[in-house]
Amino acid sequence: MQIAAALGGMAVSNGQSGMIHALAHTVGSKYGIPHGITIAILLPHCR
Repeated sequence: MQIAAALGGMAVSNGQSGMIHALAHTVGSKYGIPHGITIAILLPHCR
């Protein structure tokens, strides 16, 4: 799990999706939207 978490963190950092990922956690938890769907919704607005 540590290796998977490290690789995931590297992918998020190198993909410059940190802002989208952080917003997706907040918005998704507030409105009960799954994380991946929230990212898909926010992606066009954050790039």
